Amino acid sequence: MIELKDSKSYAIASFNSTIPTGRKPIKKIAGEHPSIREQMEKAGDDIDSLPVRDVFYLIRGRQRNNAKFV
Repeated sequence: MIELKDSKSYAIASFNSTIPTGRKPIKKIAGEHPSIREQMEKAGDDIDSLPVRDVFYLIRGRQRNNAKFV
């Protein structure tokens, strides 16, 4: 799973007081975002095959028309 964190400056976006971890239970994510479940099933991914997924964070900062990714 890839989670995008966006910022309107080059400062790192807030994680809203949640400490980012490298793993998340897929049922919780799919329960909160039904479209993710639908996309995964449409792609042939059995969400129950791997109950805890690795998560990677893509952090994007923007300034005027420029963007930086970390």
